[in-house]
Amino acid sequence: MAQTLGDEQELGEKGKSGILESMQTRAAYLSDHEHRIRFVYTPKHCSWLNPIEVWFSILDKHVLRRGNFISKEDLREKIQRYIPYSNRHFAKVWKWSAIKTKQIEALIAKVMRIEGVLPPSEDEKMVA
Repeated sequence: MAQTLGDEQELGEKGKSGILESMQTRAAYLSDHEHRIRFVYTPKHCSWLNPIEVWFSILDKHVLRRGNFISKEDLREKIQRYIPYSNRHFAKVWKWSAIKTKQIEALIAKVMRIEGVLPPSEDEKMVA
C-alpha cells in the first residue's frame, strides 16, 4: 500500500520497528484519514452484513445466475434497472432487535434447569 500511495517512509522491520512493529502500528497506518486509500476494520459478526449478503443473494438469483449479458455495460444496465424494481417490490423495513438482560438471564436459567444444575421452575413443575 505504501508504494501505491507514493509513501516513501521507511516501513521498518516486522515485530521490531516502524509501521511493521505491531498490529496496532500497522492498523494505525492503514486507517490514516490522510491516505488516498484507507482500510476500515469491521468485525466479522457485524449484523449489517447479513441483510447485504441476503440482498446480493437475491440479485444473483434474479439477475445474474440465468442472465445473458453481451457486455459489461449490458450487465451494469440490468443491475441498475433491477435496483429500483427490487426496492418497489421486495424491500421491507428491517426491524433490529436486541436481547434484553432479563431474557438472557431467563435463557441461562432454563438451560441450567435442563442440565440439572437448577431445580425446575414452578411453571415446569405444573407441566410435568
